[in-house]
Amino acid sequence: MKRAMEIGVGLWDPRVSPEEEVDPWRMLEVAEMADQMGFSYLAMPDRVSRPIPRFDTLTLMAALALKTKKIRFLTHVFVTPLRQPIELARRIVTVDHLSAGRFVFGAGLGGGEKVGGPDLTVYQKEFVDLGIDIRERGLRTDEILQILKKLWTEPVASFEGRFYSFKNVVFEPKPFQKPHPPIWVGGNTDAAMKRAAKFGDGWAGSLENAAARVGSAQEALRRLGEFLREQRRSREDFHISTTLRAHIDPDQGKALEEAKTFWAMQRGSTEGNRPFNLKESFAAYGPAEIAVEKIQELKELGLDSLILYVHAFDLRVQLQRIEREVLPKVL
Repeated sequence: MKRAMEIGVGLWDPRVSPEEEVDPWRMLEVAEMADQMGFSYLAMPDRVSRPIPRFDTLTLMAALALKTKKIRFLTHVFVTPLRQPIELARRIVTVDHLSAGRFVFGAGLGGGEKVGGPDLTVYQKEFVDLGIDIRERGLRTDEILQILKKLWTEPVASFEGRFYSFKNVVFEPKPFQKPHPPIWVGGNTDAAMKRAAKFGDGWAGSLENAAARVGSAQEALRRLGEFLREQRRSREDFHISTTLRAHIDPDQGKALEEAKTFWAMQRGSTEGNRPFNLKESFAAYGPAEIAVEKIQELKELGLDSLILYVHAFDLRVQLQRIEREVLPKVL
């Protein structure tokens, strides 16, 4: 029996033109729209010092939690190794309680790929800005994920690691969700998938990026299945999520042009900084039928959830089109 695939949407800055300032109140309005439309997840990317405007992810989620009723919140994904784990555990528990258990922690390394040239990528510079060696990001993340679980589940927690150590920490309150909020690990390399299988409750990956690396989405999922079996994990208890980039417009040329402009404005600061021609090959830019077809293909892979990232300036209009022209045909 196939699982029903849940559909969420990424909450970008919903400006109607590149010249406008970021407005948190419009982001609250969009969150309420997505909640009322019946989307399963509201996903938010995270960044600290990358060169585009952005509010703090968890702080904004706390506000969104009080303005919505059903939709779940997903950090997609949180740059985990840049944070102190005890403080991070506290912030996550706060959102978990304010949302009454509608929070999913999508944990990532904040990677990105080196494009070439002498300059640092925005991903690498972010680590330099915070004084953390980017080569340590994997091991730091492994320790942080272990620490979060200990703080959330043990009456008195102690930890001794390479990067973090503490003794006899009493952490209260415990999470609203028991034993703790779900942890979905992002990333598209074998190392990331192994981390998800070992430490996570799910994988929040990008089949777009994974397929570019290993040849196909099916091969990426096969590898993930192998890593789950190595950890003696059951697929039935493990959530697999992916993404689809979209811009719904009956004029495909117009959709492509705006998506390209929108992507250029991100200044390589998200989605692995992959070139637009790769986005175009995997994305649903154009009439709604393209998105419907691609979503149906992803459903056939047996995924648990799909996050739509809209590459457009007016996110509200896009949500309305998705609700009217896409969701009735795929849910």
